[in-house]
Amino acid sequence: MKLKPGVINRLTGSFLIAYKSKAGERMVVDIGLNVKNYSKKLHIPTYVRFVSSGDGVAVNQHDGFNHNQFYKGGRNTRNHWEYSLSCLNIIKDYFKKYKEAFDCIEKCMKKNVAVHTLKDIYPGMETDEALTKLKGMLNWIENLPLSKLPYVEMGFDTLNPETISGLNNHREYIQKNFDNI
Repeated sequence: MKLKPGVINRLTGSFLIAYKSKAGERMVVDIGLNVKNYSKKLHIPTYVRFVSSGDGVAVNQHDGFNHNQFYKGGRNTRNHWEYSLSCLNIIKDYFKKYKEAFDCIEKCMKKNVAVHTLKDIYPGMETDEALTKLKGMLNWIENLPLSKLPYVEMGFDTLNPETISGLNNHREYIQKNFDNI
């Protein structure tokens, strides 16, 4: 995709677009994926997680996510977000369907404004046509599986649905086959 640094960060958070409705009201919509919100310390665990520096990691800790097998390297990690493969696939699909959103984010990164205009995302396009495209994009975002999931406070790990189902099946097996437990 060859994006500038920071585009994915903005896209996976909130990116606001404002426009005037036909009634003349100011409308503000969000074209971001909203899988994370650093200021509120929230995220959707299936798609993204926050990794803090290695300062709080024990010297001998080693697991699938936090490893300091090479002691010095594990301690020199800056805070960052890690995205799941599912999230990356959604981002790639977003890029294919609505590249103008990525172009807008790249172009608007230098501006120090919280809300951008419809002309920023669709320059030179008639308002009605731009609104039709924007509504299609918003509809696509709303129908993504990540749009229906709740936020979780940063720092909490969660189990994926397959693991929960497996644990429930194992519990039922034990209850059925072992009377003394």
